Amino acid sequence: MPFSARLAQAETYISGSFQGAGDNHVILTNLVNTQTGEIIWSKRVEGNLTSSEYLAIGYGLCQDIQDYLEIEVMKEEADFDFREAYTTSAEAYRYYLEGMNLILDQEFNLAMEPLSKAWIIDSTFAMAAFYMAWTYCYRDTEGPYKGPDISNWITKAMVFLEKLPVHYQYLLQMWYEGFKT
Repeated sequence: MPFSARLAQAETYISGSFQGAGDNHVILTNLVNTQTGEIIWSKRVEGNLTSSEYLAIGYGLCQDIQDYLEIEVMKEEADFDFREAYTTSAEAYRYYLEGMNLILDQEFNLAMEPLSKAWIIDSTFAMAAFYMAWTYCYRDTEGPYKGPDISNWITKAMVFLEKLPVHYQYLLQMWYEGFKT
């Protein structure tokens, strides 16, 4: 572990390397736990460092690191059941948490907007799709809603079934069987 990271009492530090020739370079960036030396996050990017493309590469890496760190902070503040949301976008995660808070307040119609935004930002965000289906199911006070919207969101979530926690997988599979059109 670098002496400067210990001296600064930083919990993590950034390390990395790059190599390449001509127009093709590979950059490996790691976030390392200062205490254990364990790599807690890693990203590999390729690009041309001899052109103006290096600015976009650097900005992208900075954004990825920022997203990772923001998500880690938000996970600490989230209710336990909702910590593993499986997105790499801090913005999508913020919308997801906003939607989840509305669901917890039983504001299902209002929850649709932030959950939908989370999905638009990250279309691999299984939990956002799962809870969009949930909101369609429970938004009406007259009873569960059965229609194309809920089937659409269930189908989207099913694509990423393996990314969901096991107890969500079982529920989603039951919905899938029950809401097939």
